Amino acid sequence: MPFGEIIHALSYIPGVTLSGRVEYVKSRGHFGSGRLTIDLATKRYGTVVLGSDGSLRGTLGGISVSLTPAQRTAVDNAGGLGFIATL
Repeated sequence: MPFGEIIHALSYIPGVTLSGRVEYVKSRGHFGSGRLTIDLATKRYGTVVLGSDGSLRGTLGGISVSLTPAQRTAVDNAGGLGFIATL
């Protein structure tokens, strides 16, 4: 059974906000999936898609970005976002 969190204007850094929805299905593993938008100084900076397989892809500042599941785990843990895996 999936459950999710709606994130609205979450900010760890002044002027940078995350918004979107992250869903988690326990049977699929440890990663939340969903889509987040990133705003910088109230202007849209980019969008990332969190894959249920642990991948991340999107565009930030006009540049395409992607992370493997291992890279996403490292970023989540370093950035204090590991809570998404424990929802």
